Amino acid sequence: MRIVVISELRGLGGLVLEQALLDGAAEPQASLVAWANRLAMELDVAGVGSPATYRELMQSIVAINRRASADPGRPMVAVPPAA
Repeated sequence: MRIVVISELRGLGGLVLEQALLDGAAEPQASLVAWANRLAMELDVAGVGSPATYRELMQSIVAINRRASADPGRPMVAVPPAA
């Protein structure tokens, strides 16, 4: 299951990278920030918080991936579905 969440995080990273290349200083969509934070919760690592730009969001997603990869045996957290 962990590989699925990591894959989803990488897919989100690709989407955010496209947005960052188009306008890195733009404010990211709240749904993308929430998605990144939710994936971080599932991986039991610190989330992205509230980044002001797509560039910051992209850097935060990379950091989530690095934290999750640093401890591949760390148990995941079951997060209830969003309302």
